[in-house]
Amino acid sequence: MQKQFFRAVIKAIGESITRSYKVSVSYDFTPGYLQNRFKFMINRAPVPSLDISAYTVCVAYESKFPDFSKEFMGVDFNSEMEVSGKGMVQYGTGSECDQVIELQEFFLLNEE
Repeated sequence: MQKQFFRAVIKAIGESITRSYKVSVSYDFTPGYLQNRFKFMINRAPVPSLDISAYTVCVAYESKFPDFSKEFMGVDFNSEMEVSGKGMVQYGTGSECDQVIELQEFFLLNEE
């Protein structure tokens, strides 16, 4: 699998206090994009003086497409192509994806 990764820290500088947000994005894929894995996380650090607690949003998506034909530009019109995948969104108080409260599954296709 090939990998792309991005990580950033965003600071909101205010008059009284600075708020900090961490963002990370990763995308793993195979040649031809037959298998894909995407993950996104944004985390807000707690600010006790403003009564702001830690909060995290996590998104994950995986998909798998059928393999290419053995022949160049080959198509079999008698077979059905199928895509399988799954995805989820997690959000809530906490600093890690495993600690957050809510879990929403938003996409399921022929889950393996």
